[in-house]
Amino acid sequence: MNYLETLCFIGKCLTLSHEEKNRSKVLTILKNEDVDWESVVKVSTAHLVFPALYCNLKEVAFLHLLPKDLVQHMESIYHLNHDRNLEIIVQAKEINILLLENNIIPIFLKGTSFLIENLYGNIGERMIGDIDFLVDDKHLVKTVKLLREYGYNTAMKEKHIIFESRHYPKMVKKGSIAAIEIHDKVILNKYSKTYNYKLFSDGSRKFDNFSIPSIKNQIVHNCINKQFSDQGSCYKSLTLRNSYDLLKLSLKENTLNAIKSHKYHFDLFSTYIGSSKILFDADSLVYEKNLIVSYQITLIFLFTKNPILFKLNKMYCDFITDFKKKAKKLVKLLYKKEFRSYYFDKINKRV
Repeated sequence: MNYLETLCFIGKCLTLSHEEKNRSKVLTILKNEDVDWESVVKVSTAHLVFPALYCNLKEVAFLHLLPKDLVQHMESIYHLNHDRNLEIIVQAKEINILLLENNIIPIFLKGTSFLIENLYGNIGERMIGDIDFLVDDKHLVKTVKLLREYGYNTAMKEKHIIFESRHYPKMVKKGSIAAIEIHDKVILNKYSKTYNYKLFSDGSRKFDNFSIPSIKNQIVHNCINKQFSDQGSCYKSLTLRNSYDLLKLSLKENTLNAIKSHKYHFDLFSTYIGSSKILFDADSLVYEKNLIVSYQITLIFLFTKNPILFKLNKMYCDFITDFKKKAKKLVKLLYKKEFRSYYFDKINKRV
């Protein structure tokens, strides 16, 4: 199995609970083909879907077709993730209570929101890094102050927090399982005022006093994360965890309807949904087919199939991104005192 074949096999496995055609395809592969389990473990772990792979195979009673030592390893990782996610919910609840008591309504995003609403149906299925939540930009300073007083800290000095970002630098608290990211933006470009707190608070849903975005806005945010934050539009890459979140959301709301009003990014979002549909071979992922989208999807699978092409494209994208960032910093260095102070401290290794 090459890399693309491994990705597609894992993708089909992640649809076993609701795609009958994929269930019979995977069963045939498991019974009649020599699966490269080392590659499957490596790729699913790198894409943060290893527990999800276990959950899907277990749900349709396919685990007996896997090597016993692999099943034991899967069970171990699943239970560790399950326990960690329970702690994350407790931690998120503490943060939510603290902010609500101070008249700040955080909107929890991404993996944390999926845990809160039980999108996956199994608390141990989704791997989560940080607790992400969005606050109104007018409440950012107050939110940071409250969480500092509660014991959260960042590795950066306050005077060095000068670079524009979607979120305040990661904060951690001794004894807490996860870092937190306080967002006042969900996207860092000229559309940041469009994709703002108001958009995500409109139609937000309540679960046990938590606020999370509507399904429609979760789909949009998932597309934004993939195509902009993770530079998917430039890298032309496939990422299983992002796409699996999208797949789960697509079972609750039509993906094409969710992105229709976002005309500036419609083709980008359609490209991501379309490539995910091919990856999973899932009927619930609906997108607009046109020449631009078809061309972009072709590039994604071309680069995924050819590691050298993917690497060269990634090097090019990284060079352009790095050049733009450094150019912006250089301009600000000329007229902003805090930037000159930051780089002076960096030269003197005080950052």
